[in-house]
Amino acid sequence: MSSEELKERYQTIEQCIQQKLKITIDFLSNDNVVRTRKIHPYRLFMHNNAWFVIGYCESFENFAYFKLNRIQKFSVTNEKFQIKLSYNERDYLDENGLKHGGDWSNRADKGSNEWIHIKLCFTGKPAMYVQEYKYGLHQIVTPIDQNHTMLECDMHYHYNTVKFVLGFGTDCEIIEPKWLQDEVQEIIRCMMK
Repeated sequence: MSSEELKERYQTIEQCIQQKLKITIDFLSNDNVVRTRKIHPYRLFMHNNAWFVIGYCESFENFAYFKLNRIQKFSVTNEKFQIKLSYNERDYLDENGLKHGGDWSNRADKGSNEWIHIKLCFTGKPAMYVQEYKYGLHQIVTPIDQNHTMLECDMHYHYNTVKFVLGFGTDCEIIEPKWLQDEVQEIIRCMMK
């Protein structure tokens, strides 16, 4: 998505938040199906370098969050909404962005309440630059020597964790969890076919 298009979505949703206007969106869900939703946008926030809007979804009859770059189309309605008395932002957001563990049973992206504890050993160039970034919660970075660094943290999403590890290739050794070692090995076998 171009930065201009993302900026337009952000500005439009921000105006709807301020004016308390409902917005209709065509949203691409995790199951790769576009669904039309009417939402009452409450707040824009960034999580994992992506913009989200949290609000009340009339289809779910509950609060949900929507990633802006998954919105295929949107239109602002003339319908006003009122902030629900049951809404407490601390139930959904914390200092890290999305708060996991709250009641997100009806969220737009089911399965995103998953945190995975990983322990990785990096070699070569990544051994230096993994020390400069934050990859997850409870992160501990331990330089071993000039060519090796241990990274331990809780990463979010199964799919993103696997993709993250694969992106470092042979410069990343998976210490734990065992299932991640097995899954990456299976992916590499499939890729070789």
